[in-house]
Amino acid sequence: MVRVIIGILLILTFPLAIVGFLTEPEYKGLEALYIIGSFFFYFIPGALLLYFGRKYLKNRSLVGELSLNMIREKGFIEADILAQRALLSEIRVREIVEKLKQKGIIPSDVNVR
Repeated sequence: MVRVIIGILLILTFPLAIVGFLTEPEYKGLEALYIIGSFFFYFIPGALLLYFGRKYLKNRSLVGELSLNMIREKGFIEADILAQRALLSEIRVREIVEKLKQKGIIPSDVNVR
């Protein structure tokens, strides 16, 4: 969630930086350089943080939903089947399940096989 918020803030500061560079008389003649620089400094990292943050949140919610369904059906979590359904690696699925256990979304006494 922090990545998404920081990404949004960086994207929103991009127009403010451009307006600041255009209105400052000290930077006359170098506007294009500062606009390109602020694009690479604010917009691109903000867009990347927003994209990967949303992807992480989507994967976490998908793994959480599938694992809770698997707990209801079987009483345990099969990481390899969960990885195939979520189209993630088994290691990544196990990391997400452990984080969900720490947050209390998934019961901590559930076995992960």
